[in-house]
Amino acid sequence: MKKLRVLLISRKNIQLVRLAGSFMVFGALLMLLYSVAYMFESWNAINNYTECIQSAKAEYAAAKKSISLNENAPVVSEADTLAQLRYMECRESLYKATGVLPLRAQEELTTKQKFMVFIKPVVWMFFWAVVFFFGVVLYNARVLALTFEEVSAKESKKRKR
Repeated sequence: MKKLRVLLISRKNIQLVRLAGSFMVFGALLMLLYSVAYMFESWNAINNYTECIQSAKAEYAAAKKSISLNENAPVVSEADTLAQLRYMECRESLYKATGVLPLRAQEELTTKQKFMVFIKPVVWMFFWAVVFFFGVVLYNARVLALTFEEVSAKESKKRKR
C-alpha cells in the first residue's frame, strides 16, 4: 500500500519560507556587491604591479648610474639592496590583493596568472547571483510543501523479487 506524505515547511500565516528567502536575497546582494568590488580591486592590483615594477626599474637604473660615477663603490651597492626591497614590496602587494605571487625575475604576469586573478571574482559573482535568484523564488513561494512516498514493508519485498 502506497501512502503519500506531505511535509509543510510553511503555511500562509507563518511565512518561514518568505523570511528565509528575504535573508537569502539580502545576503546575496551584499556578497554580490563584495565580489564586484573584489573584481575591480584585482584589476587595479594587476595594473599597479606593472607600474610598480617599471618605477622600481627606473629608480634602480638611476641609482646604478650615480654609483657607477663613484669609483670607491662597494660590490653590493645600496642601490641593489633598495631595488630588491622595492621588487619584494611590489610582489607582496600583488599577493595580498590577489593571491598570486609572481616569480622573482617576473616583471609582468603571464596570461594564466591574469586569468586566475580575473576568474575567481567572476565565478563568485555568478554564484551569488544564483543564490539571489533562488532567494527571490523562495520569497515569492509563500508555501513550500515536500511530498514523500511511503511504501509498506510487504510491497518493498514484492519489488525486490
